[in-house]
Amino acid sequence: MQEISAAHKDLLRNLIDQQLWLSKGKELSINGETELIQRLNELRKQYNLETLEDLEKAAKQQGVPMRTSRPAFATASSPSW
Repeated sequence: MQEISAAHKDLLRNLIDQQLWLSKGKELSINGETELIQRLNELRKQYNLETLEDLEKAAKQQGVPMRTSRPAFATASSPSW
């Protein structure tokens, strides 16, 4: 029973943290899409690509479909191209 209780506490803590981050983001006028675009733009610059479309093409060549997995793509620390 203590394992379930600990799991519930962790889940509740994570949900509260998530809500706090969302509230702070709204307060600062930041949303997930804004952060995603900024991260993709950083990757574009890192790989000396002209546009986000060029980044998408490069990702496809490496087998990373950006349109279907942008969150995973945006958090990738070192794509292989």
